[in-house]
Amino acid sequence: MIKEINTFKEFEEELHQPTTIAGFFASWCGQCKGVDSLLGKLEEEHPEAHIIKINIEKRDGLKLAARYEAMSLPALIRFEGNEPKEKRFGSLSYDELVELLK
Repeated sequence: MIKEINTFKEFEEELHQPTTIAGFFASWCGQCKGVDSLLGKLEEEHPEAHIIKINIEKRDGLKLAARYEAMSLPALIRFEGNEPKEKRFGSLSYDELVELLK
């Protein structure tokens, strides 16, 4: 199950992985629900993938989104260590998510 992050501290702890996919979402976002189900499939088929979710409606979520300029939802950011390397916004296909892992 993909871990949901709600604080800066939790977020920073998760970035100690070599590569992390961070998904920014909100409960009212229809496209986010579609991408969320694809992220679950990605996690199942690629167990090496480290994926986290940040709900912008909870605790530090909106501040984290602002820090990484994730102002359109859904937003997916690939981090290598603690550095953001690639951003994708809006609905994505499963193949595009797999590509984001590379």
